[in-house]
Amino acid sequence: MKKASLFWLFFCIVIDTFSQQHWQTLNTKKMDDYPSFLCADSNYLYMSGEFTEVESMHMQGIARWNGVKWDSLGAGIDASDAFNSNPPPAAMVEYHHKLYVGGLFTSLGRVRALGMGSWDGTKWDSLSVQPFTENQLNLGEDLCGPVAVINDKLYVAGEFDSIAGFPCNSVAYWDDTNWHSMNFPHFSSWQYLNTICAYNGSIYVGGSFAGNNGGIGEILRWDNMGWHAVDTGIKGVNGWVNTMAVYNGELYVAGNFSTADRNADNNIQRWDGTQWKAVGGGTDYEIFNLTVYNNKLYAMGQLGEAGGIPASYIAEWDGSKWCSMGSTFDNAIVTSCIYKDSLYIGGAFWTIDGDSINYIAEWTGGNYTDGCGATTAGVSEVKVESGKVKVYPNPNNGQFNLSLSNVNTGCNVEIYNVLGQPVYSQLNIENSIFSIDLSSQSNGVYMYRVYEETGNLVGQGKLLIQR
Repeated sequence: MKKASLFWLFFCIVIDTFSQQHWQTLNTKKMDDYPSFLCADSNYLYMSGEFTEVESMHMQGIARWNGVKWDSLGAGIDASDAFNSNPPPAAMVEYHHKLYVGGLFTSLGRVRALGMGSWDGTKWDSLSVQPFTENQLNLGEDLCGPVAVINDKLYVAGEFDSIAGFPCNSVAYWDDTNWHSMNFPHFSSWQYLNTICAYNGSIYVGGSFAGNNGGIGEILRWDNMGWHAVDTGIKGVNGWVNTMAVYNGELYVAGNFSTADRNADNNIQRWDGTQWKAVGGGTDYEIFNLTVYNNKLYAMGQLGEAGGIPASYIAEWDGSKWCSMGSTFDNAIVTSCIYKDSLYIGGAFWTIDGDSINYIAEWTGGNYTDGCGATTAGVSEVKVESGKVKVYPNPNNGQFNLSLSNVNTGCNVEIYNVLGQPVYSQLNIENSIFSIDLSSQSNGVYMYRVYEETGNLVGQGKLLIQR
């Protein structure tokens, strides 16, 4: 058994080497709350949230990073009322060479700005037509949620029934001169819109607003003809959409939903313009944010697994399989953006791999991944001695056969999960075809090893349980 022992010694050394730090701190140890939103232009990385201090300096709800240090944006975002001294989270987007900020506030840098205003690099300003009134803001509703720039217009979604003094339900756009209604349908008094995205000439909005109302499930599409359902949308009365992104010509939609309600996948699925499709098994828990970076799609949130492999709060999708980033966070990631060709993340975490990196970090790991699941087309076997070991069917539902050829009888079989934990073993196999039942194991990737009693390795490979 000496060779088997050497194999696991090598395995442990590799795992220890791969666990090195791939995230860089941005000097936010002295920050009193996490960022809710990240945004970037060519010069700065911006963050907004309910914080008032960054690096022992007063920064009211919003700050910017130039790659070296943090700085304030004037007096920042003012608190919305006397009962809450913290600034409200504010959505951000660059529009016409200014940073536009929207949220539950009445002023920016002590400039009267009702729910939305702009920063030109040196000072705050209000819009020429104020979108909301103080009465609307005093209700404490999430008037300005997601913002997005599409076709040179600034789109805003939120929990409002009027804008600039005229009736307007939930979605509007600003053309730098006037506000315009999108005539979004009214479903209930509690409809929330969380994300806006352009895809194939249409504008998509997602959130929690329709339930099973008329087959419209938490996502709608708008074109010049009006609003349309996206097939049957997200199914399930407890499902919702948090984020969307376009990747490889398809619209990825993520949030909180499951295949148990007849959705295409768990917490993430993709729309090709005609039908919904799965995304490699999805994730085990809710996704808050999607970002495309270096031709990969990154999903972030409360997830602990993606495609059946361990993935601590973030996972990478390359169009066919999920991969882990190889890092362990102590809390959720809620936002991200690309700044100067680097991926930045923000969330409620205090540590990454045990190191003190709190609230915001830069990915410095390049193309590194720490284990990937199977491709959606199947699992490729890894054979040490070609033709001697075969697993079929693969993928399977947990019940499969192991075939041995040109091998002496009396081999041993071991199967491990992606954590290296043994889930199955069988000694002294006498038959050339041997049936194995792992139906009690969860979906995911497993590694099998077949070796002789002398310890000589006969073959090893991967198998996928996918129901």
